[in-house]
Amino acid sequence: MNLKHLKTYWQLFWQFRKLQLAKLMEYRGDFIFWSVISTMWTIFNLFFFSLIVQISQGLAGWSMTEMYLLLGVFTMIDALTWSFFL
Repeated sequence: MNLKHLKTYWQLFWQFRKLQLAKLMEYRGDFIFWSVISTMWTIFNLFFFSLIVQISQGLAGWSMTEMYLLLGVFTMIDALTWSFFL
């Protein structure tokens, strides 16, 4: 496979991504609903992990900042995974 074919496939991939986003935003109610759900899950996770770290005075040597970093990385990877496979 040469570079020209790879460029064509890459452009096709991004065209499909744009169409999927347009399809998702076509139904505003559904888009708003899932935006609210995602926000609520993020708030719940922040509260839950903050509570765990405060009660246990650090979880296995992890500080609050490290837990937030872990949660942020997990949230981003989860969002990318869902957007890629959905």
